[in-house]
Amino acid sequence: MKTIPVTLRSIIELGLGGDSWQTFVDHYEERFDALRIDGFSFDPISINYTFRQLLASVNATVLPTYVDPESEGFEMPLGEMEGVSDNIPTQKLFYSVNRVVVREQMQLAQKYGSLALNDEMGDVIFGLLDEGTEKLIQSFENALNHQRHQIVSTGQFVINATNNPRGLKGITIGFGLPAGNTDTLTGTARWWTNATHSSANEGSASDPIKYMQDRVKYIRRTGHYGGPLALEISQDLWDDLLTHSKVLQKIGYSAVPTAASAAIAQQVGENTTDEAKKEAIRKLIRVDEIRVRDTYAYVSAPDTTGANAPDLVTTQITNFAPTNISFIPTGKLGGIQGVQPLSMGYRPENIAYAMGKRLLIETEDIPRTHSINVNGEMAQLCVPGAIRQMFISTVTV
Repeated sequence: MKTIPVTLRSIIELGLGGDSWQTFVDHYEERFDALRIDGFSFDPISINYTFRQLLASVNATVLPTYVDPESEGFEMPLGEMEGVSDNIPTQKLFYSVNRVVVREQMQLAQKYGSLALNDEMGDVIFGLLDEGTEKLIQSFENALNHQRHQIVSTGQFVINATNNPRGLKGITIGFGLPAGNTDTLTGTARWWTNATHSSANEGSASDPIKYMQDRVKYIRRTGHYGGPLALEISQDLWDDLLTHSKVLQKIGYSAVPTAASAAIAQQVGENTTDEAKKEAIRKLIRVDEIRVRDTYAYVSAPDTTGANAPDLVTTQITNFAPTNISFIPTGKLGGIQGVQPLSMGYRPENIAYAMGKRLLIETEDIPRTHSINVNGEMAQLCVPGAIRQMFISTVTV
């Protein structure tokens, strides 16, 4: 039987079903609807890899001055603006379309010619491209969320061996969080004095509800922030907080003020639903919202120690710092700044953009290994403009 020349590109085109690579990638924009990084929106694309941050000082809104009708008014003090700039790091990641399956399909096409280039083969390749591309785009979205949660829970973004085991290390991007906006509990005032957050390890002088009440008072009175306020906390710390004896007692007393003892109040708190506990805490500490954030993210790196080396292994890392709580404005926190990655030098049919041209996705044919790589590149950074209205506390170990 007559055979036909088969290339990796023809295999990709068959999987795309007549669509261009850009049209294929556009479907994920619809699938993910719109990227949401809470508190951050995309700024216009820049032409260089430098972010610019405007820091507004917190300034209380003063009352107007009473004067005679014929007199002029007096100037209102405005917050000062300070400019800060630094570099935006580039992130890259690729996936390799299943080599075994691709080789099998190419062998079929090489042996049987056009008879093998059918809808069934197209469905196989489409499935491989669809699964990998969706995960690739999701990975870059997760990267922005990781940035956001690290910045909100620590006030900075650090690139190190933990969250970037295969790339750059030792980079700290600070955003000007004032020293007075941080607080660290020590000794028995810590909510727990051990990383195991059990009742036996509760700080004897700890009182989480009172601490958060006092912190909100500080933010309002000394920090001069009078707008809507949210508490952000990691899922792990939140789950543990709902078991703290002092918290359960405060919740119980808020529901039954006449409870005969702390033990009875704690029992009432224990029997309260988690949603009701959340609302009780929100009212007690006087914030507009409580947001519980993912504690963990994941990275991959070659395993160089086990029998499976050098296979990639997935490692759990901290997403939202599980020892910290943050009080932040409920509105916009900042912008996502970055560039459109360069596509010059690539064949036009091999490239596509996602996230409003912020993420480059390129298909690469590698005939030597009969494989297809799909490469992603992004240079975007969450830049907080409201950093001086963010207040972060380390409350436990």
